[in-house]
Amino acid sequence: MSRKMSKQDSMQNIRPLVPSFVLAATLSCATMSVGCAPSAPPAAPAPAAPAGPTEAELETARALFIDAMKDEEAQDWAAARDKLKQAGAVKMTASIRYHTGLCEEQLKFPCEALNDYIAAVGLARDNEDSEVLLASIEGLSRLGGRLQVLKTFSPSAAGHIGIQCSPHGDGILESFRAEAEARQLEGVRQHALGNVAGAWMAFKQAYTIYPSPKILWNLAMAELDSGKNLDAARHLHAYVASKDPTVTDDKKKMASKRLAEARKKLGGILVEAQGARILVDQEPLPEGYEEGDLIELDPGHHVVVAETGEKRRERSIKVKLGKVARVLFD
Repeated sequence: MSRKMSKQDSMQNIRPLVPSFVLAATLSCATMSVGCAPSAPPAAPAPAAPAGPTEAELETARALFIDAMKDEEAQDWAAARDKLKQAGAVKMTASIRYHTGLCEEQLKFPCEALNDYIAAVGLARDNEDSEVLLASIEGLSRLGGRLQVLKTFSPSAAGHIGIQCSPHGDGILESFRAEAEARQLEGVRQHALGNVAGAWMAFKQAYTIYPSPKILWNLAMAELDSGKNLDAARHLHAYVASKDPTVTDDKKKMASKRLAEARKKLGGILVEAQGARILVDQEPLPEGYEEGDLIELDPGHHVVVAETGEKRRERSIKVKLGKVARVLFD
């Protein structure tokens, strides 16, 4: 990713979040309390499970998503929403749900947007997609402050703005925060008991439910304690890059020191690609990374790709322990 999303981003500047497919009994008579017939007719065969989408259908969905992102860039929200719904009918992803909600928010369909953001949060949590999760929670935050106002209007008086929102949208952010805080406290308890693995699992669950700087810091510390140096480095990098006001300069200095410790047990690359989209081992840059940042990697062979429009360039690189390699694209 080129940069982390923040609440300061304008709606027009939100970068497309690309979905993953853009990157492909019977009880016996003895157990019955009443009599039963000597033989029961055979049960009807269960209906066959519906087949998944074909490669041709997925290709069509990919094209629809790409076109929808172009429509979003042009702020043609209605056209983008229509194409996203068509793509989602083939295969629904967290990214499609998020962007559908974004379009509906811009089109002044707040209740529909709210429900799509909620659905996107669930899909992103299931797939541990932190970028979509953060963006969807930000969408919920934007709408959350308006829900009580929305419910004071009638549909006839305020058009779409007055549509009553589904009850399951009420307090959704608070429920996420409460659940994450419970996992966070469990992580602290497990750490105090010396259960490093248990603490890490609790913090990871908490951050997946509701990302926050406090949980991110504890997760990174648990990763350092358990030898998950690459994960720790990525999370500390995101912490240092955070624009959250609670992450003070002193906290960022402390995080930078711990990041330097993690890097000693890893390797890294510096990529020069003049504004291209960077992928490492088929994955986009992690949360908080921008062009020119040192990308921490485990020692070994890696493949770096730079995408500019339809152009795709690829480099194979060997990363050595404690060393930083430069990857240059013309």
